Amino acid sequence: MSTLLIGFFSYYFMGQFLRPLEDLNKEISEVTAHKLTTQIPVRDSNDEIDVLAKSFNTMIARLDDVFQSQKDFTASASHEIRTPITRMAFQLEI
Repeated sequence: MSTLLIGFFSYYFMGQFLRPLEDLNKEISEVTAHKLTTQIPVRDSNDEIDVLAKSFNTMIARLDDVFQSQKDFTASASHEIRTPITRMAFQLEI
């Protein structure tokens, strides 16, 4: 009977200890390339899970900056290429 009781309490307490890790996994799973502004909620404690969440938020912010820079570069480059081509086409029409 005591083995069964210990097993039940162990299962219950391990579930309680692992709940923040499961919540972190759920939040990370919802982040996609189109939702890089999503931040993982961070609690005020300094345990390993919160350190991991802070690092993940920093990584997400960096990735968002890189993707934004890539979009800006692509828009700028396409404009710079399109302008001479438009001028040449205009000159050929004339």
